[in-house]
Amino acid sequence: FMPSHAPAWRDAYVDRMVRLVERDKNHACVVLWSLGNESGFGANHEAMAAWVRARNPRFLIHYEGDRYGKVSDVISQMYTRVVNVAAFGEGAGDVGDDTPWSHRVPLEDYVDKPFFLCEYAHAMGNGPGGLLEYWET
Repeated sequence: FMPSHAPAWRDAYVDRMVRLVERDKNHACVVLWSLGNESGFGANHEAMAAWVRARNPRFLIHYEGDRYGKVSDVISQMYTRVVNVAAFGEGAGDVGDDTPWSHRVPLEDYVDKPFFLCEYAHAMGNGPGGLLEYWET
């Protein structure tokens, strides 16, 4: 069951977005509005994004689960390998890995959007090594 696709959850999703934006809209440090984290992607996220765009079309939107940039103003992945971060920056065609935590993104879906690493240095277990390579890319 994915609430992100369920019409019964639409109002709850949109209400959460309304409360977030109205609470924090005057904070200068907010540069993008997130539609959530790790909750799939569906019509309810699209409704959230539509509300944000209606509220202020200049507000930028991020959602990692929007794998192909349908509503997000940035393309992002979690734990993208450094070689793929570089490939996104170079516009190297279809980029990414076919893994449970990543995906291949066609060039036409990201060529006009910045790539954003929303998570890349998880510290659970044996991490977070290899940060220098990310920072230099």
